Amino acid sequence: MLIRCLPSSIQKSFRLINQEVRFLQIKQKVYQQNLYLQCCAMSTNKQILESSDKSMKNHVSKFSTNSNSEVSQLSEVVSQLLSMQGRTVGGIKDKLVVSSITQDKAAKQFCELYLGLDKIQRSQFLTQFAVDYKVDSENVKKVALRLADSEGSGPVAAKIHQEMKNSLTPPQNLAFSKIGQIQGGVKFLVDLRKDVIGTLKDVNPSSSDFAALKLMNSNLQSLLSYWFSMGFMAIEQVTWNSPCALLQKVSDYEAVHPVKNWTDLKTRVGPYRRCFVYTHPSMPGEPVVILHVALTETVASSITSLVRDHRSVKGFDKDQTWSGFGNTTEDPELCKAAIFYSVTSTQTGLQGIELGTHLIKQAVLSLKKEFPNLNTFSTLSPIPGFRNWLAIELTKAGRGETSPLSGTERAQLEKALETENVYLELLDVIKTSSWVGNKDVEPVMKTILTRLCARYLYTEKRRNNALNSVANFHLRNGSCLWRINWLADPSPRGMTNSCGLMVNYRYYLDRLEENSNNYLNKFTVDADGQVLELLDTKSKL
Repeated sequence: MLIRCLPSSIQKSFRLINQEVRFLQIKQKVYQQNLYLQCCAMSTNKQILESSDKSMKNHVSKFSTNSNSEVSQLSEVVSQLLSMQGRTVGGIKDKLVVSSITQDKAAKQFCELYLGLDKIQRSQFLTQFAVDYKVDSENVKKVALRLADSEGSGPVAAKIHQEMKNSLTPPQNLAFSKIGQIQGGVKFLVDLRKDVIGTLKDVNPSSSDFAALKLMNSNLQSLLSYWFSMGFMAIEQVTWNSPCALLQKVSDYEAVHPVKNWTDLKTRVGPYRRCFVYTHPSMPGEPVVILHVALTETVASSITSLVRDHRSVKGFDKDQTWSGFGNTTEDPELCKAAIFYSVTSTQTGLQGIELGTHLIKQAVLSLKKEFPNLNTFSTLSPIPGFRNWLAIELTKAGRGETSPLSGTERAQLEKALETENVYLELLDVIKTSSWVGNKDVEPVMKTILTRLCARYLYTEKRRNNALNSVANFHLRNGSCLWRINWLADPSPRGMTNSCGLMVNYRYYLDRLEENSNNYLNKFTVDADGQVLELLDTKSKL
């Protein structure tokens, strides 16, 4: 077990040391007359090895006494936990039927030992756990042959069907299920899946270890999807009177538009603002998904009009920034549109489980109940990945592989940038954001960037779905690609992600089902005329 857990470089060093010692021992036996010289040589070689690899040996010693002991102990607990289930699953038979108290103790010990491991040890254990406790393929084949030879119905066939179901259930799931039943076990498994996802990134995709880890990740995701179904989720509105711990987590977890300070946070949960979170009974006080909503008169076109003192790059007009409502009392008559400007999934371990979609739907119901006349629902969404995609397109154009710009656009850029090498110069300008505030360059950039952004969101696909992950999320929900907004996020982060552009996805409640089905089955995108007109701009130039 120790050698399997050691890094390959350390294993190699061990083999070299062992070979050296064996070589010297053989030489001693063959040339006994030179025993003294050989012993000196062995001593000298040993000193050289100890001197040159001192740090390596210290690491090996520490790993041997601590890491291997902890990982081995954890593996032993896993074996004990699986032997206590009292049922045959995954080909493991002759299980010991014990008290649930004993099983809970083993599950708690598993959690304690795992949390005591460092990052490298966790990756090693998870890899070994995925490999050693996957489905027993040989046992599945045996049961499949028996199933094929049995009659189609009857008690015997039903028993074999159940045996087949059990044989296809990996032993890992038994350990996960038992851990999920103890206090804090669900949160532990969410965090453990985060570690599995992290380990997958460091493993060779073509290796058997990667395949085993990927399968274990899929199995754990399926279990978590049952535990985090809508029946277990609770929606909660966060206000300035909510517990400080919850407010702090809302601030810390905000990933789309980071919260600056408590004053900023107070604005986001104050008048004309709503903050909704999903919580789970097994994770009290822990927001699983966070949704920020702004109540406005019209569909917002800039994040600077929604977030207090939003950052902006040099050259942006500071007069466009918003500094809050002060002590203004909320007037329901002014709440004509609900703008979803930030949706954050806080748990990496719940990746791939749809929760944000359901939170938006429940938020709409809550807002409709509070404001019966509220009928306009829209997002103000970032466009992560647009600038990277644009940089690739411009690089290809510079090599003559594509032609993303029209002749008129190229002529305008040549004049504004004072260069004939338009694509390479445009690439440099975009990376530095030096065009913001430049009266000669910015108007030309606006025409080009908004058109290319419309193309990116509307036509660029990956496996028939929108290439942009945020677009794919909202379009799957049935929204409409409504409007692309110029310099809507002038912060350094916004410029890096999307050249400052943002997009509105309108949620027309009476079109959601049809739009969603068309997108999922026919791969069509419902786009407003404002976007389609941008796509036609190049042909008109």
